[in-house]
Amino acid sequence: MLVSTAFPGMAQNKKNQRFKAFIQELERSSLADRSSLVDRYLSGIKSMPIMEGEHDVHFIWYGKAETLQIEGDLQKAWAIPDTLIRIRCGHHDFFYISYSIPSDAIIEYRFIADGKRVLDLYNSRVTQSFDYGDRNIFSMPSLVRSPFLDMRHDIEKGVTNTVLFKTNDSLFTDRLIWVYTPYNYTKGKTYPVLYVHDGMWALYLRPFVNILDNLIYQGKIEPIVVVFISFEDRWNEYVTKSREYAKLVVEKLIPYVEANFQVSRSPEKRGIVGASAGGHAAMVAALTYSDFFGNVASQGGGAGGYPGLNKLVNEALDTYLTRKDQYPLNNIYSEVGKYDLEFPDQKTGLLQGARQFHKRLNENKIDHIYREINGGHCGESWDQQFDDILITFFDK
Repeated sequence: MLVSTAFPGMAQNKKNQRFKAFIQELERSSLADRSSLVDRYLSGIKSMPIMEGEHDVHFIWYGKAETLQIEGDLQKAWAIPDTLIRIRCGHHDFFYISYSIPSDAIIEYRFIADGKRVLDLYNSRVTQSFDYGDRNIFSMPSLVRSPFLDMRHDIEKGVTNTVLFKTNDSLFTDRLIWVYTPYNYTKGKTYPVLYVHDGMWALYLRPFVNILDNLIYQGKIEPIVVVFISFEDRWNEYVTKSREYAKLVVEKLIPYVEANFQVSRSPEKRGIVGASAGGHAAMVAALTYSDFFGNVASQGGGAGGYPGLNKLVNEALDTYLTRKDQYPLNNIYSEVGKYDLEFPDQKTGLLQGARQFHKRLNENKIDHIYREINGGHCGESWDQQFDDILITFFDK
């Protein structure tokens, strides 16, 4: 039998003492009585991790293990796992750890049992990742979920077509793109266009299309065309050669889209977005080519952290400063999680880098939106903000 639960950061809310009282009773009990006490306590728990009040969360695990750790957003952004406290209970042992976190936080986590990564089997909410593996996720009680995330069956929907975009360039190689056209896409009309990095993830792991359909149907944004771009060599394209990659997007992909779809050629009607490394690539592209892109959003996109990220995006900003009077960006949106990625070896992280970039934008009197979200480096946290991004760019 395996029981697990997660909670971030050393809970101390005196108004919510049920879990603390249970731990005290368990520690006072004899070894022979502990298993029945745990079983009785767990039978009254409806979901994991255990949340008490607005801020306290408790991760628990009941099973066979010598050492139980937890890694995730709360543990230095996955960098340094915390070790759970162990109470011996005979055949199985009870492990726990508690945290106090913001009341609207979204947090990802995973357990490590005797060196092996395992999910919290008593938390059915699991996020999938192509590169990091499955993780558990939970949200705190005060989170107000975006009303635009879920698919509706009572509204008209756009159509997404798969296209093989062919090119002979060694960096921007042949790849799939997916083009979303809104309901009632009409010949003779031009539409705003949005370019989205990590296109396959946006389509298959995140509710982008639901958000688009819902916002357009409710009249929150004007109908738009969206180009979801896949990657072939993500780190190379989005980070180390992001400037060269942006040049190819501008010189090859945009002309192809404009020749085959009814999209506006006005920068103010064109946007580019991404998350994580894709957000970094979006910011570099827009700052470098503000004569093409009038709108940019980076979610957890790394405006700092790795020295390379800090250097590349600031070089792009240097370029923009020489062109901003002639080609000003309409909207710059930069978002980072308060539990975003950290790099202990370099004594920095995405949060620190984003703050530095925000400061530099302010110093140069560049209008922008900057947000620190009570979450980590995860899609579900980013999804919560995406309706606001689209409304900011394409408000009807």
